[in-house]
Amino acid sequence: MLAVLAFSLLCEQYSLAQNVGIGTASPSSPLEVKSDNILHLLRLDGPPGMYVSLNEAGQYRGYFGSYAGAAPDVDFGTGVGNATGSVHLTIQGSPRLTVTSIGFVGIGTTSPTFPLDVVGGLRFTGRLFANGTSGSAGQVLTSGGGATNATWQTLNSAYDNNVRFSLTCSNNSALNGELNIGTRYNTNPSAVAVSGTTITINQTGIYHFDVAISGRLDYSTNLGYNPEFGINFFITGGTGAGNHPSGSAELRKNGTMNRYSGTVYNGFDMYLTAGQVVEVAFNYSNAPAGYSILDTFGYVRGYLISN
Repeated sequence: MLAVLAFSLLCEQYSLAQNVGIGTASPSSPLEVKSDNILHLLRLDGPPGMYVSLNEAGQYRGYFGSYAGAAPDVDFGTGVGNATGSVHLTIQGSPRLTVTSIGFVGIGTTSPTFPLDVVGGLRFTGRLFANGTSGSAGQVLTSGGGATNATWQTLNSAYDNNVRFSLTCSNNSALNGELNIGTRYNTNPSAVAVSGTTITINQTGIYHFDVAISGRLDYSTNLGYNPEFGINFFITGGTGAGNHPSGSAELRKNGTMNRYSGTVYNGFDMYLTAGQVVEVAFNYSNAPAGYSILDTFGYVRGYLISN
């Protein structure tokens, strides 16, 4: 009975001082526990789902315990009813990792705008998975753009892909029109099909083209000026359809002969979608009738750069 009375008087004494000390006679907090030789300072034991609430100025902010998840799990975070609070892991009082109220995780930022938002460099070891797969050896992760997911792609170079072609071009019956297309080689006819005056692209991607096409006109007399010779790519359907000038050249007179000739050279890249049709058009400007020989010939060659 005396022990109970003494403990009651002790609690009342510390209550009047507002700070309670266990293991110290001068507590600096409302409750201070101090031990120099006991590692296990405090045990909180409760029924399944137990938790200790954290309140601020009478407002419930969060808790720690085992309230959510499976029975062996341990929680630390905001509580039900705290709709706007975030959880921070801090270093020297500054947040370093943040989980927002909608579950976004920020590293180096307290305002992440993605499920994982990292401000700063990223280093990792092991496999990288995109859409549930780590891809195949040699593939690269490419952006889908906009809201489309990134995907693993096999990166083709100019020399290792299987879409390469060299096509002949000719016409000897008109001063303008489309060139007839022939095949010197075509490693993938299903991707790039040639027929008549058309090149049909059946595999979407960025293509590189090299053009070298010559024009020649023979006359019985000197014209007194140099006609112009131009080459255009005309594309129907898909992306970038329309007339795409490839280049032009001035037809120069060849010595004492009344032969005027010149060659258009050009190299360029173009994005083409499956199903687009390419025609190589030519045009002689300021070239009068009355020529004895008209000859337009050369090549278009190219390859798929990237899907």
